[in-house]
Amino acid sequence: MRFDRKSSLVQKREGDYLWRQYWRDNRDRIAAFQKSYNPGANPLENARGDRFAYDWKGQLTEAWYNAVDPANSGAGNTRYDGFAYDALGNRTQNNFVASRGPTSFIRRDQWIEPVFKLVALDHLP
Repeated sequence: MRFDRKSSLVQKREGDYLWRQYWRDNRDRIAAFQKSYNPGANPLENARGDRFAYDWKGQLTEAWYNAVDPANSGAGNTRYDGFAYDALGNRTQNNFVASRGPTSFIRRDQWIEPVFKLVALDHLP
């Protein structure tokens, strides 16, 4: 394993079979990672990777999966997910999830009635 000066994982190696290269943004969130290239041992080790984008609150807004050059862009991806949030951080409508297509997340407001206890005035000190 290799770490940067902030002790964040930069590269992880598992023997001769696979490795992962990580890129982090200025807030130390994983912005991208790339898989090794070893199709003989594992066809999924194809040197592609994933790229992520976040909003200012740190919530995931976009993810590109299996991108050709994840360190620089999400181009050539095989899957894309995009998310939008309201002011309270809840997912809102008009999201795109690759496995489902355009997806709406609807907030369910649950109102809990307040419970008041009545106290007889003759029991007060």
